[in-house]
Amino acid sequence: MNIEFPERFNMAEYFLYHNVTEGREGKTCLYFEDETYTYGEAVRRSNRLGNALRELGVRQEDRVLIVLPDIPEFAWTWFGAARIGAVITMVNPLLPAADYKYYLEYTRAPVAVIHESLLDNFAEAAQSAGHLRKVLVVGSERGEQGDFLSFEKTLSAMPDELTPADTHRDDIAIWLF
Repeated sequence: MNIEFPERFNMAEYFLYHNVTEGREGKTCLYFEDETYTYGEAVRRSNRLGNALRELGVRQEDRVLIVLPDIPEFAWTWFGAARIGAVITMVNPLLPAADYKYYLEYTRAPVAVIHESLLDNFAEAAQSAGHLRKVLVVGSERGEQGDFLSFEKTLSAMPDELTPADTHRDDIAIWLF
């Protein structure tokens, strides 16, 4: 089987956003525990994340380090980063601080998105990460501290609309570790 993608190709458009343009905005996209999310909700939340990344200075082909368990915010981060043409870099959320330090240095990610349960472990690694500017923390009840920002608060201030990056089918989209 030979699959040919168009020359101008955006992974987020291909895997998520086309569902809205094809009339499935109100259909269920994601189940998580006792909650459901529609394609429309997924698009809006992903757009907010993409806008937040852009506001934090993430440009096309910059890496975004994702250190999240399997939660809806993982999807919003994945699709939002892909839509702006950032390179998604995902690592296991159960790693020791030394491994996070390695991945931060190796990827040169200017922004990371982590879960609150990883905050202490990740903060240790982030102290010496030269390229890291901001960390979005999902579920943090500790409040914002320096370069560590609340995921929820940051996204709530972002618009629902987002212009996708003009990406090429050969652009790097994902680094999977």
